[in-house]
Amino acid sequence: MITSNIFVDISILILAALAIGVVLGRLQATRRSRQNLALGYERRFGVVRRIKYEVSEFDTFVLNSTPMSIRESLIAKLRFVGKQGDVFLVAQLKQKYGWLLIGLAFAFILMALSPSTGAFGFLLAIGLFFVPDLRLAEQIKARQVQIGNLLPDALDQLTLLVDSGLDFQTAFVRVCRNSSGSLNDEFQRTLADLQLGITRKEAFENLGIRTGSPVLKNFARAMVLADLFGVPISNVLRSQAQDLRNARRARAEEEAQKIPTKITFPLVACLLPVILILLVG
Repeated sequence: MITSNIFVDISILILAALAIGVVLGRLQATRRSRQNLALGYERRFGVVRRIKYEVSEFDTFVLNSTPMSIRESLIAKLRFVGKQGDVFLVAQLKQKYGWLLIGLAFAFILMALSPSTGAFGFLLAIGLFFVPDLRLAEQIKARQVQIGNLLPDALDQLTLLVDSGLDFQTAFVRVCRNSSGSLNDEFQRTLADLQLGITRKEAFENLGIRTGSPVLKNFARAMVLADLFGVPISNVLRSQAQDLRNARRARAEEEAQKIPTKITFPLVACLLPVILILLVG
């Protein structure tokens, strides 16, 4: 009788976990659609405007129930992946709380099977709460690497356009049309700032702060100094592109030097047992 009751409890908890998974899937789909819309830009009369959304009462409850330190940390991290606004913050918090609920469900399952494993289950739930943060950190790193790889080619285009006689803002518009990826998103936002009347100094300072990318910070700093001291922009762009290309080549050489170390363990783990079997056999 006791065993049957335990199996009933386990079945109920498993169904609850599956229901939570379905709800999280729906929230994920909704979050992606909102992100695709919120990342869009509405062009009208030559002005780029961001699309704004209002959060619901449930989203407001999620925000208010989260400590300020966690919210500030998430806002800074989301800004580095190009996601600004309450809609992205709420989506990230929903993911964290969803993983926490899944961890608590498994914790109760473990407690039903063996009360001594309850502490491990709750530690697992706390660990699952930070799973979205790990994914976000990977996105930040991947985005910064992508920006670093795309920036030298974009600066070369900008240099050619400026040398051909175009003013900087017109050349910047041309580069925004031809670039792609995360760099294009950031250039579009900087272009929107310039079109809204923000000074070039403030626009490029915001570019460096918004992305957190070291290469974009250096580029923004160089542009600010060039604008401040009256240095020809084409010379600054050419120097920045060459420095970035040298840095990219150095990173590639560093990764190539790490390859022998990385393949040592797989070779030993895969080939050594086979060699031993052949020798013994």
